[in-house]
Amino acid sequence: MKLLIAIVFTAFLTGCAAPIHKHEIADLQKSKSILVTDTRPKQESEQKLFSALITSDAYGLYRFSTQSLDPSAERIFQHKLLEKFPDVGQAPNVTVFHFVTYWNTQSSFRKSALGAGLGGIIGAAIVGANQNYDADFKTTTVNATQFNAIRDDDEYTKAFYTPEENPNKAPVFIVYIDAEINGKRSFIKGIAPSTRTDGKHSYLYAVENTIQAFLNGY
Repeated sequence: MKLLIAIVFTAFLTGCAAPIHKHEIADLQKSKSILVTDTRPKQESEQKLFSALITSDAYGLYRFSTQSLDPSAERIFQHKLLEKFPDVGQAPNVTVFHFVTYWNTQSSFRKSALGAGLGGIIGAAIVGANQNYDADFKTTTVNATQFNAIRDDDEYTKAFYTPEENPNKAPVFIVYIDAEINGKRSFIKGIAPSTRTDGKHSYLYAVENTIQAFLNGY
């Protein structure tokens, strides 16, 4: 999946949409009955490159389009709700406040850019080959007040991670879900590697695992 980094990075720089990954969900039509009130800010489903300038604090950080999956990340969430609450007579009351993904490749791209500066394409390749792309899937609880206090100009900071969350500074997807189900509201942050060696689609993996971790609290 290292190729995914190069492809999507090029797409962002050229202003194109991220490649759409089609995947199958068994009995998808059954979950249409689950009603989800979506109150997210409009931009949370849209892609954005925060900065292509290597000296910027926002370099290598992106808002990743939830529509790059087909079915979309939102549709996956709706279907997972049916799996969690299978009794059609007891359909959950669901409101989504935030559901957004960021992609942090800052450390990786800065190292590659440095290698390219020192040794051109060969230097960049050597640096890339020596980078540690390993990262474990992790979730943490998010403080909604602090999250909502972040100004639009500083949105890129939502793509940051702590040393404990990503000790190898590997490229990662960061998925936020803030939702209320039957009167209980939760807000979590899921972090997953954006490069994989097992053949699984890295963004789909990040989305599905964060959704599952969120629903495990209900």
